[in-house]
Amino acid sequence: EGALAAHRFTIEARARLLAEQQPEYSTAELRTHMLTSVPEFFHELAVSWIRLPLFDSGETRALTQDERRGQYQALAEAAEALNGGELDWETAVERYAVVPDDKPKHGYIGLLKRTMVGRYEEPLLRHTFADLGYKMPEGHVLRGPIMGDNWVYLVRIETVRVRPIVDLNLVRDRVERSLREKLLQEKLQELRTGVQRE
Repeated sequence: EGALAAHRFTIEARARLLAEQQPEYSTAELRTHMLTSVPEFFHELAVSWIRLPLFDSGETRALTQDERRGQYQALAEAAEALNGGELDWETAVERYAVVPDDKPKHGYIGLLKRTMVGRYEEPLLRHTFADLGYKMPEGHVLRGPIMGDNWVYLVRIETVRVRPIVDLNLVRDRVERSLREKLLQEKLQELRTGVQRE
């Protein structure tokens, strides 16, 4: 009841958009989606992060829209400097990380699976695992800034731990859910375009 009360509009919108999708997807469609990011369904990612809160723990309140934008912009600037070679990851963690536990290991949090939604925010997992392809990425991959519900993240994929078996039949249900979520997010983005939020 608490979840329904707090997220009623989100649940209604998602339910309506999911109902508009086709009832089933073919094996070819599912395989194509699976191959856009094989690590999402079979592998684990070794990940480091920089995260900034979207809440003020001292005042026990959520940040305002301008404050949220400021947190996002700080990590966007860090990402630009990292991509441009003006900043290395270790320095970025020292400069931008505000959680003391994130600093000793340079933001390293360990291995992530896409199914760890009870431990990590869903937007973080979704964007980190998206579109990694079926070949292993070379070098580090920078993702973000990623807006979650409680934090904004800048993520660096260190390595991919590969599982030997890749078979659609083993993860068919997960692939279908992932495809539905991807199409839903694309539709939501389309609806957000040109809308002024308050």
